[in-house]
Amino acid sequence: MLVIGLMALPTAAGASECPAYEDRGERVADLQAEAITESSGLAASRTMPGLFWTHNDSGGQARLFLFDKDGKDRGTLNLSGFKPKDWEDMAIGACPRNPDIENNEPTPCIYVADIGDNDAERDTVSIQRFREPSLRTDEGSPAEHTVQEPTSFRFRYEDGPRDAETLLAHPKTGHLYVVSKDRDEGVSDIYRVPNPTVGLGNDEVLEAERIGQFDYSDASFFGKLATAGDVAPSGDHISIRTYSRVYTYCVTGEDFESAFQASPSMATPLPTAQGESIAYGVDGNHLWLTSERRPTPLIRLRQKQDGPKETKEANRAPDPKSPSTSTVPHSKGSTGPLDRGCHHPDQTPRQSLIIAALLALAGWIARRLLR
Repeated sequence: MLVIGLMALPTAAGASECPAYEDRGERVADLQAEAITESSGLAASRTMPGLFWTHNDSGGQARLFLFDKDGKDRGTLNLSGFKPKDWEDMAIGACPRNPDIENNEPTPCIYVADIGDNDAERDTVSIQRFREPSLRTDEGSPAEHTVQEPTSFRFRYEDGPRDAETLLAHPKTGHLYVVSKDRDEGVSDIYRVPNPTVGLGNDEVLEAERIGQFDYSDASFFGKLATAGDVAPSGDHISIRTYSRVYTYCVTGEDFESAFQASPSMATPLPTAQGESIAYGVDGNHLWLTSERRPTPLIRLRQKQDGPKETKEANRAPDPKSPSTSTVPHSKGSTGPLDRGCHHPDQTPRQSLIIAALLALAGWIARRLLR
């Protein structure tokens, strides 16, 4: 099993090309659809470039919402024959390939993860899968479409129930991964989830294998909690969101799972109330984020044009006398402060962290009271 920390790890060739994303970003719009009350998952459409999908958190109907970069409501996608218990994340990745067809190109599938489990008591959780449709969005009013009985498959974690809010789907292979949300130590387990080519029977349950960990133990409380993730359209890097940070990990060579061992770059987005979604744009040059509270912001993080710092500098321990630090977070036991970084004239990163923590705490308390 791989154990992945946030310490500086030995860097392989090509790691210097790993992208980094800007701090803060830009609030480009608010989502207009009133039905979007808790945007908990996010994905950039592959069949309708420039549009995005999102869904509500627990207790909502089985439906996805389509919107554009201006936040305008562009449609609703209903899923029949299924009622979610606690949808937490979504992703667009390749549909499972038919082994009887040679060299067939990947087809985009939407995956929605019913994996929320605040009390770690669900024996099984599930993922819903269906081919991404193309809605008629050019007729003036928002489109509406229904997916009839999407494929749904249940699985359990090999080491028992746990809460999770992060789903990763590879855009070319369709391989699936779930990242747990640890409220105690800040160590998030990574699970490989089988992606069956056909639907399972009612009594069939798959097993998710634990293959590694992300260690966020040195972050502040809300910085420890993994709330969302996505795989770049190229398949060569991933980003994981916590309530206060975004971490980007890059693949080395041909092994996608090598990203789970990589030293990440780090960005501090604008603080939001209970931020639990993230998605790459189809070009891979931007990260998009929303929040579970209304008004629901749409935030864009641009890829840094000058790229990340040189590998040698990025992996060097920070000078405690220096006013700035590396973009790589510290591992457990490091003496360097996690919350330092680039300063902004209107708000310091520490102030951003405090605001984000207070907003997230208020949202979490409200959510627990309304359960």
